[in-house]
Amino acid sequence: MGGIIIWAVSMSPFSLMSFIDAQAIGFVLIGATGYALAGNRLRILIVAKNFGDGAAYFGWIGLLIGLSLIAHNFAAEMNSETLPSQNVAMDIERLFRSLAVALLTVLYGYTLKVISFALVEDDINVNNQAA
Repeated sequence: MGGIIIWAVSMSPFSLMSFIDAQAIGFVLIGATGYALAGNRLRILIVAKNFGDGAAYFGWIGLLIGLSLIAHNFAAEMNSETLPSQNVAMDIERLFRSLAVALLTVLYGYTLKVISFALVEDDINVNNQAA
């Protein structure tokens, strides 16, 4: 699965930096870590599974926060004294850039979930073969 993601990113006409946003990564990592450690069981498999689940959850929460901030900023801009018809192309470009950053949290969340799922499944398979 990771290979598919890397292939898709490499086929993009944009640079790799288009897929990296420190705030989005930080939000998902901190939320997933908190979700993983919130349980009372600290077995590594349970923590890894909870980390993946928390990453996916916080990816969606990050998207919702991003969309609400986009809506708030554009509503505030519409209420300003400038005419809405001015710089429409610039507004659409900013809208899509903001939307892309908001969508990155979902990408990061599910990427971390796939990685943690692969680690858990690999550990389960190793334990089953040893038994």
